[in-house]
Amino acid sequence: MAEIKDIHGQIMYQGPQATVKELIESLEKPMAVYETRIDLCAADLSWVDLEGADLGGVDLSWSDLYDANLRGANLRGADLTYASLVETDLKNANLKGACLNGVDIDKAKNVPKISL
Repeated sequence: MAEIKDIHGQIMYQGPQATVKELIESLEKPMAVYETRIDLCAADLSWVDLEGADLGGVDLSWSDLYDANLRGANLRGADLTYASLVETDLKNANLKGACLNGVDIDKAKNVPKISL
């Protein structure tokens, strides 16, 4: 059994064994950025390998992404409000349209240039 827990230890997902990347990508995607999003608010995703994952439009607000691998991940339109990106590797990640309110982006690694 695989689990995704929030930062308070509450189980957000429990199901068949899979990588966190496979679990997230298997969830139903919104039809547009502003429709209902996949909710991973306050999820503990520290040390998770999400290289190349499609996280477009996902709610990652208040999530702990400490030392996570987000190289080449699609974060277009994702909500990263107050997410912890300490040591998070963002090399070649797509952050276009991502909400970064309250994020200390200087603590992340390999931050791509963001066009606002």
